[in-house]
Amino acid sequence: MENLSPTWHELEQQAKRFQSIHLRDLFANDPDRFKKFSLEVGDILLDYSKNLIDHEVFNLLMKLAVEAKVSEWRDKMFNGEVRIRLNSRNIIPFQWLTC
Repeated sequence: MENLSPTWHELEQQAKRFQSIHLRDLFANDPDRFKKFSLEVGDILLDYSKNLIDHEVFNLLMKLAVEAKVSEWRDKMFNGEVRIRLNSRNIIPFQWLTC
């Protein structure tokens, strides 16, 4: 697709690189993989280690999130500026779902 960012295309190339890599090999080659690719926030554990990623892929994903303005869209959603859409109709402000 022509309208995708260069970062997206870089991630596509990384995906091709990972086609021949098995997850068990990533863990075998890096005993600290879980520590490097997991994050605990309160009672929530985010475990990225069980995905076919390395630091290069992770950094590209963060770069893509910045390019896509994910944090701005998140803030708009929590401020009620973005409504959930279903079948091209506004349904409910996101804030109402958290009540």
